Amino acid sequence: MKILSTLRTFNQQHPRIVNSVLTVGSLFVFLMLLEWGFRSFLLMFQPEAAGVIRQFSQSAAKDDTLRRFEPHPYLSYAPAKIRFENEGIRIGKAFYPRRKNPNVIRIACLGGSTTMNQFPDPLARLLMQQPDPRRFEVMDFGCDAWTLMESTINYLIRVSAFKPDIAIVHHGCNDVPPRYWPDYLPDYSHFRKTWQEARIPSSIKYLLTRSWMGCFLMQRLGLTYYDITNLTVHRIPPSQMKTQFVDEALESYERNLRTLAALMKAHGGTLVIAPMAYSRTKAGEKFAQGIEDYNRIARVTAADLHVPIAETDAILKNHDEWFIDQVHLNSNGNALKAQIYSNVIREIVGDGTKEGSANILSKENKTFSEKRDLELRWEYDPRNIREYHVYVRIDRDPILKYLGRTFPGTSRSYRWKADAPELAPIMKEEFHGGPRMGHTYYFQVYPITQDDPPKVLKPMRSGQEVKIIERPWE
Repeated sequence: MKILSTLRTFNQQHPRIVNSVLTVGSLFVFLMLLEWGFRSFLLMFQPEAAGVIRQFSQSAAKDDTLRRFEPHPYLSYAPAKIRFENEGIRIGKAFYPRRKNPNVIRIACLGGSTTMNQFPDPLARLLMQQPDPRRFEVMDFGCDAWTLMESTINYLIRVSAFKPDIAIVHHGCNDVPPRYWPDYLPDYSHFRKTWQEARIPSSIKYLLTRSWMGCFLMQRLGLTYYDITNLTVHRIPPSQMKTQFVDEALESYERNLRTLAALMKAHGGTLVIAPMAYSRTKAGEKFAQGIEDYNRIARVTAADLHVPIAETDAILKNHDEWFIDQVHLNSNGNALKAQIYSNVIREIVGDGTKEGSANILSKENKTFSEKRDLELRWEYDPRNIREYHVYVRIDRDPILKYLGRTFPGTSRSYRWKADAPELAPIMKEEFHGGPRMGHTYYFQVYPITQDDPPKVLKPMRSGQEVKIIERPWE
């Protein structure tokens, strides 16, 4: 009774406060009931939409954009972990002086979130594990959500100052969205904007990301669960996105690849182009097509410029369980990427071993045909071997190119015949014309183990472990 009397007296003395509390309380209860009703409706009638919103809520609650990134005058934003310091640059805990030691081979990794904190560390460990008097430095210049446009600019204003001997460019997924943003511009300014503070205060965002209705409204407004996108990408509602890709974006992508290759060559280095691996089950049809388009441009450009290409998709597409989402990999997948990139790097800088003799096709030898039918043969212990990857070097080209692969591990040969891709169904299309007269071909065959993750073993070389048989009689 005493409590009721006190409340009655307080109401008489402060009626506005009491009315405000009752109003807020009633509004809170109403919103809770509305939220409960909205969730129940989605779970019962639209379970797929409920799953999307649940993921939105969970991801937005974990977002740490403001801790990991910061504005940049030329890049819109950049990783906070990379800072110039004392005539050098610090990337995380590692410091790299501007002037490197003569016995150091410096590798710069350019890319988006599939590079940043992904394969560079295992690549560095792998390179240093192998006996070599030289020391390898692997610099992680990747940044979440960057396109090839940002990586090209980043090379100009930061990476080039450290004169990398090799730069691995690994892009192809973040350049997909600019292709269906409206009013395409070749410098991506229709898509990218300078860093702008979030219009939604963090306290409100905290509440919204725990409300399914709030997540639904944020999605309808064109917001994503990552602030890095909200802060640096022009916001548009989904209804304004183009249903067809803009092909002009492919020209921009190729132009940037050629620019990076020319700059690396001018600075005395080598560009390595690494197409994007992606999950065949987790990537939607439109997103997958976008990646395939960029991968095609990457492969054609690498072949035209005679720069090395590092292919990982051929193996990783058989390991869908290693994909966390559409393109990001777990530690097994990144370890495999590191192995492939390490092999390519070793081919560029040498590994201290001598090459075997190459197979020479001469016009003076069986001149009745311009083309040849070659069969590679080898002997290898098949235990624990999944498949073999075949690479070829043509004439004096210093670059080994991926020819194709053969499986299972019991395979002992690979046939390369003109206009007969059915003999080697997993051969790169550019080699379907077969080997030709008047050229020198040098082969390497890499065994791939059945381990989890698989290991890429030391290659067998033509003239040594790999025998080359000419079959022009069929």
